[in-house]
Amino acid sequence: MVPAWVAGFCAAGAPLGLLEPLVRRGVDVSVVETVEWNPQSKSSDPALVNRFPLGHLVSATNPQGALAWFQANPGRINEVDSRGMGLLHRLASTRWSDGANQGFVWAPFVRAVMEAGGDLGALTPQGFGVLHLLLENPSAWWVESFEDVIVLLHQASPGLMEQPDKRGRRPWEMLAEWLREKEQEIPLRSWPKLKALLHCHRLNQTLEEGIPAGETGRARL
Repeated sequence: MVPAWVAGFCAAGAPLGLLEPLVRRGVDVSVVETVEWNPQSKSSDPALVNRFPLGHLVSATNPQGALAWFQANPGRINEVDSRGMGLLHRLASTRWSDGANQGFVWAPFVRAVMEAGGDLGALTPQGFGVLHLLLENPSAWWVESFEDVIVLLHQASPGLMEQPDKRGRRPWEMLAEWLREKEQEIPLRSWPKLKALLHCHRLNQTLEEGIPAGETGRARL
């Protein structure tokens, strides 16, 4: 198991090269045990202990380092944490608009994860797929390449947009609902890609019905 101080350094953005001496000495660097703090309590809850593959932890604050890690360890791209969440699930549920990675362009990173064999269709034990988590709160992903990531995932596996979670929600329905609700907040350049994607799922007419053309030029894109 990765020593806590090393894991902390890597999670804070330090080079993953710090692990090389440990690997040479036979230290297992595959798993990091962390405690997720309970905001309702001043002490840690043993039930919140989670065991993360190292790549999960590093990707949260050091995406470049995580990418190098997975490229060097291609067989570990689909490792899950002790709660059954894979790397892409964790990426999709993280608030990338906060913190040091605010300007990071995520589409190339997600593409690299996919090219390394990332399982796009995997569901968490709670029944959520990558796109379900991504679309739960897309504003958190509203960095430069949000729409590129959605289109990229769709192109790589069109069936993801039709994949229901345990509540029966399909990602294209979630996307259409969010677009109708947040239309004024969406950058104009994003609409052609997102509307073209919805058109693939026969929703273009429904979307335009929800956005009066007299109120915005976006409906005519």
